[in-house]
Amino acid sequence: MLQRPFALMLAALLAASCATSPTALPSRTSTLALSLADLYPADRQLQALSAGTQATVTVTGPGLDTPLSVTTAIDGSSALATLTGIPVGPNRVIELETRDASGAVIPGGRFRTTATLQEGANTAQISPDTTPRGDVFAKLLADGSELARTLDAGRVQTLVEAIQRTQRVEHVALVDGEAIARALIATGGNFDALAAGETAFVQKAARLTVTVTGLPSNLAADVWVDDPVSPVQTGLKNGTIHLAPIKPGTWRLHARAGSLRLAPVTVTPGPDAKATLDFSGSHEALADMPQPRGAGASGVLPLGGSEKLVVAGGLITTGPLQLFNRAQATDSVVAFDGTHWTTLAEPMPTAVSHAAYTTRGNSLWVLGGVDANGNEADAVQVFDGETWTTVAASLPVPIVLGNAAAVGDTIVMIPGFKSVTSDVNGNLYFTMDGDLYTMDATAPGTWTPRGALTTARMGAAVAVMNEKVYVISGLGAAAVGTKPVYAVEVFDPKTGRVSAIAPIPTARMSASAWVANGKLYVAGGIDSLGKSMSNFEAYDPLTDRWEILPPLRMPRAHAATGLVNQKRVLAGGHDSLFYFGDLQPVAGAEALTP
Repeated sequence: MLQRPFALMLAALLAASCATSPTALPSRTSTLALSLADLYPADRQLQALSAGTQATVTVTGPGLDTPLSVTTAIDGSSALATLTGIPVGPNRVIELETRDASGAVIPGGRFRTTATLQEGANTAQISPDTTPRGDVFAKLLADGSELARTLDAGRVQTLVEAIQRTQRVEHVALVDGEAIARALIATGGNFDALAAGETAFVQKAARLTVTVTGLPSNLAADVWVDDPVSPVQTGLKNGTIHLAPIKPGTWRLHARAGSLRLAPVTVTPGPDAKATLDFSGSHEALADMPQPRGAGASGVLPLGGSEKLVVAGGLITTGPLQLFNRAQATDSVVAFDGTHWTTLAEPMPTAVSHAAYTTRGNSLWVLGGVDANGNEADAVQVFDGETWTTVAASLPVPIVLGNAAAVGDTIVMIPGFKSVTSDVNGNLYFTMDGDLYTMDATAPGTWTPRGALTTARMGAAVAVMNEKVYVISGLGAAAVGTKPVYAVEVFDPKTGRVSAIAPIPTARMSASAWVANGKLYVAGGIDSLGKSMSNFEAYDPLTDRWEILPPLRMPRAHAATGLVNQKRVLAGGHDSLFYFGDLQPVAGAEALTP
């Protein structure tokens, strides 16, 4: 953001432009030191100019057949722009236009001033306060009026200030320089015939109603119109706001929240003008699942000659669930080819939800979970795309809201939930199991203890990158109840070492995680209030930093995910923590960008 005015290194460029056509310009030239000290008021359009990397300065005036114009990089070393080689003469109009990175003019970054230049050194100031005066002379020049040469610029400025003061104008940019110029032309330049209270000299401020949607819960937005009048609105959440005053015209509406920045929206403010800013990003809606389903096991397997996202088990019933005491798990298995969902003929041997799961090669491994009777399951079920088998690999401890990951032939398992008790007041006290176990998948049967996470948690998200298991956030034990933890730990099965990386910006449990393009992505989950989230974030191991990405189309937790037809699919899920009451499984699916 531009906190101070910036110098324009124009001298050599303007001198060169004058030298290219010496016969078209008078021989007497001047130098102008243009002060930018009041160019960008701190409470107005700094936000619109933050992308400005260049500026164009144009000089016009009576007797100048060809305007002098140059575009140059903005330099922050000085508060003056020095222009040389400008032909001397009265009422030169100096216009400055700030340009964004693409070279497009930023409407709120246009300013004007005037100066009568004598041979040698001259000074002038350009700012919002001088712009209406510059607009008057620009209009006189455009209409070919002789007043452009003879009119007293000082009296024009005095009139502008009187209009602003008399009519209590909210911003000087609402003083209409073109209207003043037309009135001066009509009166032959008679200032005494013009009244400071003439309402035609002031533009009526416009307004715009803006609806903000799709904003992640952990972010606040800045919203602004790139006119020269309206102030930036900061700290906004989802909902409706009213922007005013705004200079009449067609402008661009901007918005950003953290690292999210929306493409500008063209708006024409007015009494009933409305606009919507949707931070939900460009994620693509896909076909719904055959039925709402959450907390199933998922993975991408080759089926029928192509890779499909397989979702096995999970919860399909809407209703209250109080800590495993209601049977809701299904044994059905569905598959998605990127366009259509199908139900597979081969059900799971044991219906489960909230199991740990991972894919190894062309097989989906499902460990433990909660069965259809609400009991903790101890089976290890494996699906090869055609047949389910129950592996003779008894679990060392129950696994509910735990995690599994395959690193080569090694299956890594983290139990997650351990136990819960309650006191006489009904407060729940949870114990988490952060122990680490591994098993050789080529000879299943024995689990080997491998230490423990520093922070025990259940419902973490896991992903494998560079043969290491990343364990992200999850629900940790609190003094009473639970709370999501921010901790992200990395387990190396080869060495048994556990290390920590930068904590995730938004703590959550039961999120979906995967690795792509050398980054770790985490989407959705359940927040500290027990409600599903739409937050989407990415971790770069090269910088050890997290980036906030456009949120999901809908909040979801315990969702299925996989890469199908080069699309990262996120499907199903449910909307709250399983022991907090009513569950609402969802059927919607989307393809994420990136």
